[in-house]
Amino acid sequence: MKLTDEIPAPWRITDTGSAFRITDARGRGVAWVYYARTDALRNEYLTKDQAVEMAKAIARLSQGA
Repeated sequence: MKLTDEIPAPWRITDTGSAFRITDARGRGVAWVYYARTDALRNEYLTKDQAVEMAKAIARLSQGA
C-alpha cells in the first residue's frame, strides 16, 4: 500500500494569492506551497514559478508518477 492510496485522486491545485493549495477528490488539504508576493521578502520564499512547479509535482503523486 502506498501513502497516496489513502488520498483519493484527482488532486487539484488552487492559487490562493500567496500559496498553492493541493486538495484531494474530497476537498481535503494535501499540501500548501507558499510563494513570494511582491510585498514579501523574496529570499525567504519560492518564486511563484517555482511554487507552481512544486505543486504540480505533488499533484502528480496522485497519478502514481
